Order: sequence, then C-alpha cells, then structure tokens
Amino acid sequence: MRHLTDVLLASLIPLLVLFHLALAPYSKVEESFSIQATHDILTSGLPFRNVATTLRAHYDHLTFPGPVPRTFAGPLAVAGVSWPFIHLVEGLNRQILVRAILGLFNAFCILSFRNGIAKIFGRYAANWYIVLQASQFHMMYYASRTLPNFYAFGLSTLALRTFLPVSSGATFPSKNTVNGYRLGLCILTILGVVFRSEIAVLLFMHTAWLFVRGRMRLVQEIVPSGLIGLLIGVILTVPIDSYFYLSFPLWPELDSFIFNVVHGQSISWGTHPYHYYLTDSLPRLILNPLAFPLLVPFALITRPLRSASISLLLPNLAFILLYSFQPHKEWRFIIYVLPPITATAALSASWIWTRRAKSLAYRLLALSLLASTLASFAASFGMLAVSRLNYPGAEALNRLHARAHGEKKVLSVHMDTLTCMTGVTRFLELPGPKSPRTSTAKVDDTLWIYDKTDDLMYTSEEAELSSILSHNPEQDKLLHPGFWDRFDYVLAERPEKVIGKWEVVGVVNGFAGIEVLRPGEDEWMDKEMTLPARPIAKIGWEDVGGETVRVWRRLEGLVRRYVTRGWWVGVRMEPKIRILKRQEGSVWRDVGYLPNMPTPDLIASIIDGKARLAKKAIRHHKTPQRRTRRGQHPIRRLVIVSVLHIELQPVFAHVVEDPIGYEPVSEGGHVGHYRGVGVREEAYEGGGERGRESGGEGDDDIGLGVVGAPSGAGEPGGEESGGNGEITPGKEAAEER
Repeated sequence: MRHLTDVLLASLIPLLVLFHLALAPYSKVEESFSIQATHDILTSGLPFRNVATTLRAHYDHLTFPGPVPRTFAGPLAVAGVSWPFIHLVEGLNRQILVRAILGLFNAFCILSFRNGIAKIFGRYAANWYIVLQASQFHMMYYASRTLPNFYAFGLSTLALRTFLPVSSGATFPSKNTVNGYRLGLCILTILGVVFRSEIAVLLFMHTAWLFVRGRMRLVQEIVPSGLIGLLIGVILTVPIDSYFYLSFPLWPELDSFIFNVVHGQSISWGTHPYHYYLTDSLPRLILNPLAFPLLVPFALITRPLRSASISLLLPNLAFILLYSFQPHKEWRFIIYVLPPITATAALSASWIWTRRAKSLAYRLLALSLLASTLASFAASFGMLAVSRLNYPGAEALNRLHARAHGEKKVLSVHMDTLTCMTGVTRFLELPGPKSPRTSTAKVDDTLWIYDKTDDLMYTSEEAELSSILSHNPEQDKLLHPGFWDRFDYVLAERPEKVIGKWEVVGVVNGFAGIEVLRPGEDEWMDKEMTLPARPIAKIGWEDVGGETVRVWRRLEGLVRRYVTRGWWVGVRMEPKIRILKRQEGSVWRDVGYLPNMPTPDLIASIIDGKARLAKKAIRHHKTPQRRTRRGQHPIRRLVIVSVLHIELQPVFAHVVEDPIGYEPVSEGGHVGHYRGVGVREEAYEGGGERGRESGGEGDDDIGLGVVGAPSGAGEPGGEESGGNGEITPGKEAAEER
C-alpha cells in the first residue's frame, strides 16, 4: 500500500505537466527561438549541400535574428527525439509533441531528485517534496516550454541531486560520493557553456561550498571536472551553432554574456531592485504561503534537520544573492534552485506530519500545512485558467484557418507583431511552409501564404554590439500601400495601421485583468476558443483541454449557486487581435484591368511556377499630366500592385490615371486615395514631412497616408469624412499647420 501511494504521488508531476500543456498548448515570444528552431529542423532537415542557401531560405532565425544568438543544441536534441514519433504516428500535433517530450524529461529529472531525497531522508520527505513541487504553478506550467532555462533545468536538477547531503550512516568521503560531486560539477559546467551563463554562478557557489567543507580537493577533483565540462560544452555548442548561424567560430552563450553583462544591454529589458529575487520571485515560485514563514525557518532551528538544511540552502541562496547584482532580473534565471529549496521545506513538512499525533501543536501545524497545500493547488489552477487566455495570436490564426480555408485557391495573411508574440509559431501554419518570412502551405487545393514582416526588428546600437545582426535593418516597409495590397487577410492589433480598405470579420479577446462578479453576472466565456484540437492535426488526448473547461464551468456553477451565493472572481477580457478581410474594391478591382495588367489567371500561373507567362505581364504605362481639382500642380499617380510568391516574388508596377479624383490633405505635400488605398505622388516639396505627420513615410518628397482607418488614424486630430477612405484634417492638425 505504501508503495502504491508513493507511485500515485510521484505520477502527479508528469500528469500535471501534461495537463498544463493540454490547457495551454501555445507559446509566447520568450519561447519563440527554440520552438521555431525545432520546427525548422523537423521540417527542413539538416542540409549538407548548399548549406547557406538552404538555411537562409527555410530557417526562421536567419530571417528574424535576435540581438544575440541562442544555441541550437536543445532544439536539435528535442527534434531528434521527436522525429521517430512523427514518422511512425500520422497526424500528431508536432508542437504539442515537442513540448511534451521536453516536459516529460524535466518531470523525470524532478522524480530523480525525489528518489535522491527518499534515499537519504525517507519516503515521507520525498512524498512531501512531490506534493510541494506539484503545487508550484511556474514549475508545472513552464516545464514543457522551450525556454533555454528549461532546456537546462532538467540536467541541472540531476546535477544538484549529486550534491544532496550524505546520509548520516554513510562513510565519508567515499569514492562514489566524490565521483558524484565531480559529475555534478561537470554537468553544471556544460550547462553554463551551452545554455545559460548564469549557471556558472551557481557552479561557483557549489564548488566553493564543497571546497570549504573539505569535500573536494582543488587540483585533484575540482579543476579536472571543470576542464572536462568546459571542453565538452565547447565541442557541443561551437560546431553546432557555427553550422546553423553560418559563422565560425560561434559560441552563442559567450556572445550573450558579452552583450548582456559586459556591455550592459540587458537593462533594455527592464531592471529590478536588489532584493527582487528574495522578496518577489522566490515566494511566487514556491507559492505555498507557509514555506518561508514556517517551513524553512523550522528546518533551520530543528537540530536533526539543521545540517542538511544548511547544505541545501546556503550555496543556492548565495547564488541568488550574488546574481542579484545583475540589474535585469527574471524569475526564470533562478529556477534551478527551486528543487533544493523545496526539499528544505519538505524536510520540515515531513517532520511535522509524522508527529501530528504527538501533541496539539503538531496537530495544528499539520492541519495548517494541509490547508496551505490545498490553497497552493487552488491558486496554481487559478493561475493556469488565467494564463491560458494570454494567446490571442494563436487563437486568431486558428479561427482564420477555420473561417477562410477553401475560400479560394490562394490565400495570403499578414500577422502583426502582437499576433506573432502571443502564440503564433510555424507549427500552427498549415503543412508545408517553405520560407520563414513569407511561407507557403498548400492543403486541399488551397495555397496559404503567411507573412510576418516587421518594420524594425532591432536597433542600430544592438547591431553594433551583436555578432550576427546586419547593420542595415529594413525599415518602413509597412508604410507602403503596395505592401498591404498582396494580402487577403490581416491579423492586427491596431487595424488603423493597416493601409487599404478592410472589413473586421472577427475579434479575438485576451486577458485584461480580474473582476469581482456579483450575483446574476456571468463570467466571460469565448465560445469560439479553439483549444489545441484542430482539424489539420489531431491526437487522441487533445480534447482533454475542452472537457476540462466544461467540467470547470459546471463546478463553478455549483460553487456559485450553493457556496458563494452568486459571488465569484472572474476574468476580464478585452479585444486584442482583429481579423481583417480585404473588401471588394482592391487596387485592381477599383481601377479595372488594363490591357497589360496581370489577371487572376496569370497570377495563378505564376504561383504554379510558369515564369515565362509572368514576363508578358510586366508593362509600364505612362500617364498624361493633368491639373488637379484643387490647385494647378501636375501630378503622376503611382499604384503598386504586388503579387508575392516564395520562389518568383514578381512585382508588377503600373502607373495609372486616377479614375476617382484627388483630394489633398495638406498644403505642403499631398496624399491622395484610391477608394481606401493610399497612393503616393511625386515631386512635391514638403511632402515627406507632411507624410510623417499623417502616419506615412517621409522620404524628402514622398508622403504616404493611412487611409480607410478609424477617426484620427490618418493624421493627428483627423476626422473621418465618410467618403472612400478620405481623411479630413481636424483641429489639432490645422493648428499645427
């Protein structure tokens, strides 16, 4: 019976990791590099011929580089484990599979740490460790997430197991114990070299602790372990990452250390006070409200537990204190110390629980401990319910697939920054993506084209300090009307920034806070929320998420009816992503097909690869000069009609006469409109400056207007006139002029 209880409790860890994955299967921007890298490896493979050409065409990290490189070692390992399952089981959801493999590996490492506790301190301490660890939201939620910290977490937990205090009956120093220490130091060194440089600080603290206590000798054990780990780490990371980044030699974590610490660029992501980790991060990570007020102090003042508790706490807290000097702080930077600190709390919990029948004080403490643990689980599940609402980008893309798939033979969609930051990955694209910037996928006679172009992906200062960024980043692409003309749909946070004539066909809400619901008030519920299950790729247990939500709703209704009398704490939602569809009346529909303009049939032939026919479509039409409706200036109108394909990327440029009429919006430089499509005109002095004020580009003599937008979108203080996307200046604009 005891053995069965131990097994059931131990199974909590992998089950809860998978449960959190099922309810929140999407990823956010922090995980984007690793999840995209894993996708690219699985989809495009490892080229051995034309390496540079293939990587640049099919790998996301070369198209959208970050300020510093990140290692491919973790994604390569996870992709290697995933590959057999993908090829043996048809229809697997690859993103869920990849995350499940990482999550289960981290769960296995936590269970290994638990077994080390059981071996030294007994099964009660081990079981309490499992219960306390399972109730920690951040651990269960992030264990399957492809952050570099969680690639390193599992192995760091195995290393910290080797540093667990020796049982009282063991003879020290034994050869096995010393070998375990050497293995732990070697593993931490490898992790610091390959994955996260802050692990070097953790390594230093544990090495110093073992040396000061006389457990390891400097020359005989410490130095050889460090050198072996350093050599293995460099041999792993430099060849792998030099290959993927097309730059030799490349050591990503060294570049990251120089960029963030030496040059101090990490402060660009925010700073926190010195005490942040101790007063904010650790309590949130541990979550149990009695952990620091009761359990940790109890372990330190109880004589039989004191020595072991000091060994578990001191080097890990010293790591936090030293690393707190780094201004930029995030809880994930100290996640590695969570198992030993949780183990310290588990020692106290075990001591109290096994003595609950001996006195009233212990009985009250045991009841308090039980209540705090249940409260931690409730808080953890509440945080899960909220956190799963933070992925409107993924929801928007799934809804677009469900709505528009099969609508026409070719569908193109642009995804803005917020969409890509809140859940969209290349795993969510329909099968067969060909390029990271504008990828195509053909399913059931529908060709999908995905675009996630951004104006400015990094600053010139970041480019100067980085070893992989170009010094000439592309800017202002999204200010050209021709850029938007090639899309059928746009997923946008701010539709007023989308140039052209668009219809909002869907709105995806996201988490915006907590609210107290009074009796009779219903909690927000999105009936369209898709969860992981999609018709494109299914696996058997994906419906767990939807069924769990339905059960939760029923339980919520019962509790509100019979316990809280209608009162409840619910979530407040607000619109995050709009699904925009191009309205009838695009550039070529408004202007009409000129004799030599590309027709839809010709465009389809281009997409099919018939470049020969494409050449016949490229024609330049000269437009006669004429007077404008207001003023005597000659004008030339330029409409950009572009059709993008990954291999051909033809762009058709036509100068056509304005069939609708011209309406200037400023005196210095004019911006005209083709029924909701912004049109630029040339050779007007001051047009550039006026274009900047009107939300467009200003290149000396060119101004671009934002048209077809809500009030004020085109110009500060502007008001929508209601006619064909024209915008009339408002008071503020007039005062400025």
